[in-house]
Amino acid sequence: CGRFGNERAEQISPLTQKEYEALTRWLLERKLRPADLLDADNTCLGDLIQAKLDQAKISALLRRGTALALALEKWRRSGLWVLSRSDAAYPKRLKKKLGQAAPPLLYGAGEPALLENGGVAIVGSRDVSPDGLAFTRELAQACAREGLGVVSGGARGVDAAAMQACGEAGGMVIGVLAADLLRACVNYQNRQGIQSGQLVLVSPFNPEAGFRAGNAMARNRYIYALADEAVVVDSAEGEGGTW
Repeated sequence: CGRFGNERAEQISPLTQKEYEALTRWLLERKLRPADLLDADNTCLGDLIQAKLDQAKISALLRRGTALALALEKWRRSGLWVLSRSDAAYPKRLKKKLGQAAPPLLYGAGEPALLENGGVAIVGSRDVSPDGLAFTRELAQACAREGLGVVSGGARGVDAAAMQACGEAGGMVIGVLAADLLRACVNYQNRQGIQSGQLVLVSPFNPEAGFRAGNAMARNRYIYALADEAVVVDSAEGEGGTW
């Protein structure tokens, strides 16, 4: 399901969320796990047609071991980790709230256990008013004082203000990013939060992916799923991802 290099250079696209859901149902019916697909002698791939999946495509994706190894080495040097939905450390909150719609892969930096802490999602417009920014900071600081984590999306405006204010007040912060995770995790301020154990950055998208409006919209559900409550500070009426 992951991308391990230049997206334009890839001849075969990774599985989409829906394709992976079909594959996991197929595996569950046969009491198999994803790792079983790596068996060189596995003859069950011929049955993939029943899941409306292309056997040749699955086989090609499974042969990307070298690309995977190179990508993991690069990301680990920058302090990134990767979790699949079948890993024990994968956040149970996402599985419980989203079920099969939970992302197949999570990329992140920081302590993965923070993803189970919950807290308050503080979200809103990039073009928030000065009063909205002041309210955002006060709310985030109050969360830190009360021992509640802050969950947000890392975008400028409400998201960035909430995460910064909570971190500066000594609180725990979960940042769910839609793009540029690799760049964000080496940012000086973020590195401080990660090293102190206060911040975890996570994304369901390739760590080197640039901004896409569709990814930003899709990321919102993960913010809400990782939080207990949500406060929308500011939103343009009838438009935008927050609305």
